[in-house]
Amino acid sequence: MKLAVRLAQIVVVLSLLVVVIGFLLPQQQRVERSIVINAPATQVFPWVNSAKAFHRWSPWAESEPDLMVSWFGPEQGKGAGMKWESMRSGPGSWTITHVVDGKRVDVALEFGGQNKATSWFELAPVVGGTQVTWGFETDAGMNPIHRWFGLMLDDWVGQDYERGLHRLQETVEGRVDIPV
Repeated sequence: MKLAVRLAQIVVVLSLLVVVIGFLLPQQQRVERSIVINAPATQVFPWVNSAKAFHRWSPWAESEPDLMVSWFGPEQGKGAGMKWESMRSGPGSWTITHVVDGKRVDVALEFGGQNKATSWFELAPVVGGTQVTWGFETDAGMNPIHRWFGLMLDDWVGQDYERGLHRLQETVEGRVDIPV
């Protein structure tokens, strides 16, 4: 009996530690990846300023070809978006919220109606073409478990962003034929 009580106490203490430490972890979680594309921003921008064009080079469209996608809003720019149903990650949406022509596109993301995040694409002229930075930011709020998951977010999302940016590069530079 004493062993069972002692084990229960250890479990309670460890659980409390996980929660308390979780609250000490960062609430804001951010991921960024960049690539230089051998093309002017005018050739890159249409690929990030349209939900349909984004979906063509998206790493998730490649990894889940049976993804159910529907489109809404204009073809490009503010209000353009898509909704999806995924067997792996559930439902979600991607909506352009702000555009600085040729330079930046901000996107609102929703995952299953519960988690929200923002994403963005920044384009900057550099020697050799255009540097494209793809970023992601979310707020874990007061959920200590989400904060723990935030420690792994850069690895999880970062790999997908790197893969997507390489697909975008290949597309814009004409190494793969994916028309806008």
